[in-house]
Amino acid sequence: MKKKVVITGATGFIGRRLCGALKKKGYTVTAVSRHRETARRILGKNITYCGYDRNELTSCLEKNFCVINLAGDNIASGRWTNAKKEKILKSRVKTGKLLTASLKKCEKKPAVFIQASATGFYGARGEEMLTEKSGKGRGFLADVCSRWEKSTKNAGTEKTRHIAVRTGVVLDKDGGMLPKLILPFKFFVGAVLGKGTQWFSWIDIKDWTGAALHIMENKKISGPVNLTAPAPLSNSELAHVLGKKLKKPVLFRVPSSIIKLFFGGMGKELILSGQKVIPKKLLDTGYKFKYPNIDLSLNKNLKN
Repeated sequence: MKKKVVITGATGFIGRRLCGALKKKGYTVTAVSRHRETARRILGKNITYCGYDRNELTSCLEKNFCVINLAGDNIASGRWTNAKKEKILKSRVKTGKLLTASLKKCEKKPAVFIQASATGFYGARGEEMLTEKSGKGRGFLADVCSRWEKSTKNAGTEKTRHIAVRTGVVLDKDGGMLPKLILPFKFFVGAVLGKGTQWFSWIDIKDWTGAALHIMENKKISGPVNLTAPAPLSNSELAHVLGKKLKKPVLFRVPSSIIKLFFGGMGKELILSGQKVIPKKLLDTGYKFKYPNIDLSLNKNLKN
């Protein structure tokens, strides 16, 4: 009998790839969405769909192997006004609490609950090497990630492993940040951002989905897990690697003051800050990265 997995946020960039990887591995997938017809157009017919009504959601969660909560408003989709920050936080915490309440009503609870989070949990830490044992940092993103993780912590029981996946920048040619990173180089305006010393912790989309499956299937893994490649690099290094791969010069440096002027708090925390994150739990539990360094990932993603 095929194992069942329920995913919130399935129509997002990562969710779409994860649905495909799960189906390929033989799992059956249910996508939770407020707009089922839209979700069906995006994800196709070989997936079951469920809404967010609490009774329907409880029924949907019953007798599933794993629940994966990826739902949350895009943090990079606009300037961080007070209203935007409230939406970023509420969209995460509200869904997490709803899932937790619905799971409490289930007679047969899932074996695994995977909660999305991000490396922003650690805040701006300079040269400090960060593992899952490192504490919470300061700043808006650190607070959001902490509350996001806590929103489903009570979903973990003796029978349900609770994992919070702290994801770095996910690289894929068809979505996420990589197309945005490439675009300036196409117009010969590739640049180092700010001082360029801020760390860029990333993971290839193939490794993100592979690591998610590894986490689901390895009973020894619980708690926070860093979903990043084992070789983070600085913003300056990233710019020059992209320039070399795209055969475009890196002629500029965008001053921090300009980035803060145009992007405000989002620029300060997303662009000018970074974390040197190491995926210690993945490495310790035997996950083998397909794309452990930026060269391998970019060679695949930039291939014509």
